[in-house]
Amino acid sequence: MALSKPVYTPGTARGARLAALLVDEGTALVRKIFEDEVTKMNPPRLREQLTKHKRHLCGLRYLNPGQRKTLYPPGGDVPDSAQGFDIELLLKELCTNAPYANPRDTLRRYRNGNYGHIASTDLSEAQFDRLWEELTNILVDLGGDEDEVSPRLQASIDPEQEEMYLSTLGQLHKYDMEVKDLLLDIVEGQENLKKEQDSLKEGQESLKKGQERLLLQGESLRKEQDKLSAQGENLQEGQKLNLALGRNLKEGQEQLFCQGGGLKDGQEQILAQGGDLKEGLESLKKGQQEILEEVRGKKRPVPSSGPCSGPSSKRVQPGSADAIHDVISCLKDLYATESAHVRPLPWCEDLNLDLEEVYTKLQLQRRDDRGRFHDTGTIVSLTDILNSREATAIDDNTERTVRKIRVEGDPGIGKSCSCQKLAYDWSCGKLDRFKAVFFLEMRHLAGKVKGAIFKQLLPKDINTTPDQLWSYIRENQDDVLFILDGLDELSQTAREVTDVVDLIQGKILRNCHVLVTSRPYHCERDLEKCHEFYRITGYTKQDSKKYIEKYFNKSPESATKLLDHLAANTNLSEIVVNPLNNVLVCVVWEDNREELPSNKAELYQMIVFSVAKRFCAKTNIPVKSDRLPHNITEALGGLGKLAWEGLEQDQLQFNVDDIKHEYSTSADNMLYMGLLTRDHSFSRIKRTYYCTFLHRTFQGYMAAYYVSELVKDESSREKGIECFHYVFGISNG
Repeated sequence: MALSKPVYTPGTARGARLAALLVDEGTALVRKIFEDEVTKMNPPRLREQLTKHKRHLCGLRYLNPGQRKTLYPPGGDVPDSAQGFDIELLLKELCTNAPYANPRDTLRRYRNGNYGHIASTDLSEAQFDRLWEELTNILVDLGGDEDEVSPRLQASIDPEQEEMYLSTLGQLHKYDMEVKDLLLDIVEGQENLKKEQDSLKEGQESLKKGQERLLLQGESLRKEQDKLSAQGENLQEGQKLNLALGRNLKEGQEQLFCQGGGLKDGQEQILAQGGDLKEGLESLKKGQQEILEEVRGKKRPVPSSGPCSGPSSKRVQPGSADAIHDVISCLKDLYATESAHVRPLPWCEDLNLDLEEVYTKLQLQRRDDRGRFHDTGTIVSLTDILNSREATAIDDNTERTVRKIRVEGDPGIGKSCSCQKLAYDWSCGKLDRFKAVFFLEMRHLAGKVKGAIFKQLLPKDINTTPDQLWSYIRENQDDVLFILDGLDELSQTAREVTDVVDLIQGKILRNCHVLVTSRPYHCERDLEKCHEFYRITGYTKQDSKKYIEKYFNKSPESATKLLDHLAANTNLSEIVVNPLNNVLVCVVWEDNREELPSNKAELYQMIVFSVAKRFCAKTNIPVKSDRLPHNITEALGGLGKLAWEGLEQDQLQFNVDDIKHEYSTSADNMLYMGLLTRDHSFSRIKRTYYCTFLHRTFQGYMAAYYVSELVKDESSREKGIECFHYVFGISNG
């Protein structure tokens, strides 16, 4: 209920002092939290951050016209101060891990609870003392100073100020309620859409069942017709034989009567003819048997030998328990060999690390039922998650089985390596509650999950069919785990034909266990039904130190120098909490005579230069004065163009033949320099080769390199500016 126009009494004066403290001190503390967070951003200025995120902020449905006009005035002069903004809105949308989340939420609920639903601010002394103490504690929790709050206890508030403070609180409560109502409308719309989709799906399934029944009836009718036709042909042949027999008998009788004394000869002739007739009947029967055998042979496939069987091993019946055991053995062999080692940088052929030796625990957070993330403590790997989470209580009487788990993390944070470690742990018996584990990379998915298992994981001569394996999975759902890595990398083309989202949402194989990874803020709608939500935040500084010491285990002095250098450089010490960047820093330190860049952009620049120099040395291409040869620079430009066009089309995989055709003179240098890696999960049936950038962050850097080179060159500057417009969502008009 909106606040009525106040009547000024000692009680309302107390209410006004409380409102003044809430508006002045509360808003100032929240604004300071936001401004401190802005200083940590890159760039550390509010104007640049608002410009950078304009497309996102203007697209928010709950941003009203007044707020949009405040953020982005019609004159185009974006403000550089947070004065006058809805600070909670900016914290929510621009700062993913802003501090004081609980006190900020408490402050908002205090404001709405005490000023959003009341008709008067008339407070007794007891009410005032209680509310003043409660608000003071909240402000102190937000970082405020109690000594600065105390003088306000005796401050006087004139009627105009009282009305202004109460109006401000009323507007804040009104906006909160508008956002809440809009979110409820969105949820209701989503639920209605889901009901319509479910209804349509039921109709489609009913139609499909009807079509299948008609097909079965047609097949049954065709078989009956074939049977009747065969019987008719047999009857006709029998009639012909009977007529021939009758003619032979008649001729024999005539001979007997005519020859008189030649009775014996006539009898012998009849016997001979009878023998011929018997042979004819046996020949007919043999022919019929041969035809039947030929028909049966076409319908019944000949079993093949098992995939892991040698020449002397016994034949395994397809679809049998032995065949399924064969599949599981092949999966364990695959994970125990291919997942046992990590080659983080493909251009470094000597950098092939043992997974068990270099794997370092990650920092994980779990989201609670209120949407807040908390550290998981002793849970430091995906294997820990699956071994520790069996069921979650919904209330005192019921439990919900945790089957679908969502894991998010920034690029390079260790999602794929963690999935690889999870599959490897299963092959070593550390996750024996599952009979079968299917580790599928989403960027390679091109069809149904059933087919992807065979294309990505199993040999061509496996002794079972996709339908037989799928039937086993359906019958043993609680014993099966799907590891789906990189849902955000699933192409739009694949999304239109695959059923992987149905698997995640429990629309198929609803009792199977699924662990799916993705970058933050991607595939939100696909993952919203997951039972648990974890976030990988990277290494702690202590874990980063452990990894560096493992990397330089043969040269401890190099590790010590690098750690001292990182401790003295704040920017770099923040970079190495990302596992991929941690590896890159180690390589750069090793390759550049113990020198390091000052920021992430320089880090990637040095890595690309190092890769190019290694390639030149390997192929005997001379490099003078640290300047790359023209043909190598041209190849880097081609890689930049390829990366940019891939980002425009949301494409991560590139056909090798297409690259050779389009970049004929530079293709070999592009393919073999080391920034592209061959895709090992091409179809095992159609041998089409693809390649990808060794990590998505490298594709982003090379695309930025390409655009910057366009802008530097006057002849291509206009095209470079168009690329900038595309990145920032600016209309060319």
